[in-house]
Amino acid sequence: MRVLIALTLLSGCTDSSEPDTAYRRLVDQFDSYEQCIANKEIVSCYQTFVLCANRRVLIDLENRPLTGFYERDGEMVTAHVEGDLIYFDETSRTSNQMPGKHQWELAMPSFYGCE
Repeated sequence: MRVLIALTLLSGCTDSSEPDTAYRRLVDQFDSYEQCIANKEIVSCYQTFVLCANRRVLIDLENRPLTGFYERDGEMVTAHVEGDLIYFDETSRTSNQMPGKHQWELAMPSFYGCE
């Protein structure tokens, strides 16, 4: 049964006309990007949430990249990552599973590894 589910998911992963969509937000401990880059100890100033056209999701909240897959229902995204479900509303750019101080913003997806 698991093999059938995996094959079903994989068969739908390559036929999409939707573009890659990337979101990012400043890590909570900073109020601005300039403040973040002034701190020499920080590896990354942004958290990322990337929805690839092939239905793969890439997420990095703590400098620990995770991958999984996602489904879209209108503007609501359900991402399956490491056994967890993440619900992300693309209209409000919010998720109860990814709380944070800063708003998610659209980012350039080509830098986030969807290929």
